[in-house]
Amino acid sequence: MNSESRTINSEVEERTTQDSTSTSTSPYVITWEMVMDWREECPSLRPLAMPLPKASIQQEVLPITKNRSIPITIYRPKDIKGPLPTVFWVPGTMFLHHKVTADNHMTCGYLAEKAGYQVISMFHRVAPEVTYPLIHEDVMEVVRKVMAKSEKYQVDIKAVGIGGYSAGAYLAASVSYKLVKEGIPICCQILAEGVFDFSDHVKGTEEYKKYLHLYENDPFYKWGFAETARSYYFPEDVNWSNPDVTPRVRRTEEMKILPPATIIAGEYDMFRAHSKIYTDKLREAKVPVELTTLEKQSHAAFYFKVPSDIKPEKERELVKEKYEVLNVFVEKVKQVFDTAIKTRDPAIKTRTRLVTPKPCL
Repeated sequence: MNSESRTINSEVEERTTQDSTSTSTSPYVITWEMVMDWREECPSLRPLAMPLPKASIQQEVLPITKNRSIPITIYRPKDIKGPLPTVFWVPGTMFLHHKVTADNHMTCGYLAEKAGYQVISMFHRVAPEVTYPLIHEDVMEVVRKVMAKSEKYQVDIKAVGIGGYSAGAYLAASVSYKLVKEGIPICCQILAEGVFDFSDHVKGTEEYKKYLHLYENDPFYKWGFAETARSYYFPEDVNWSNPDVTPRVRRTEEMKILPPATIIAGEYDMFRAHSKIYTDKLREAKVPVELTTLEKQSHAAFYFKVPSDIKPEKERELVKEKYEVLNVFVEKVKQVFDTAIKTRDPAIKTRTRLVTPKPCL
């Protein structure tokens, strides 16, 4: 890392260290040096030995303003022409990096292949180079620009979903309300292992304490990801009671316009309580929602990188596990789309159940 980067971010890093040690039960602190390592190709990690899904992958740059654009990746089932149900996908970046190609190719490509949907993944700007609300705005701008040219991008405007993983799920949940209010026809939300509240509120809830004994099984738990992301992206004076910042606090009456949602959490996911609390909030607003808990999965359920020195037998087990997760993911996405498209009926029941992922066929 060069000295300029170190100087620019020293103040943010100092605040991150203070924030993480004062509010987190996690024993480790993520430093700026670590963030810079993530932004580079890390030699100690590599993609899982899984063949790429049989999907068409197209990368392009989407103009936003005269001087700014956002890279997007479009995944489509091969040899299928014409408009398709489309998912706008926000990857899990902690707001900090873009090294998510392996995760995107497996998650988005597999959904395109198995469900026959189009998936448009976006690469928003990152913190601390930008702070709230600019990443939120990037997500909304991608949706707006693509929908304004829905014919060009072959979007079935009657079947448009938005979703993401981890911080991406948070961003998707945060912007859905505004997009719907603008008249953009978002028909469903797909929220995988989301962090739906970056304040410390969730840690004080009984829901969080109930699952606390499980979090030690999550390899990410010790690192304090939420505290790090919060410190780099959100200003110190951010208003956590603003529903655009914390979607959980939006008034129930306002949330009633939100589209159906499928929410996925890992049994050991350190943010599992977030998913349960947000599911309950949507249910209170009578928004159709299903919460699926993946048995024995951590917050890394949709993470597709492994240590370079992983043992072959361990990698084979992990590959099988990942396909099981992907099959459940595809099933849940298809279900929420089918519900939204075919019925447009807010009367489906909310269900919460523990799911043992099915083996890959």
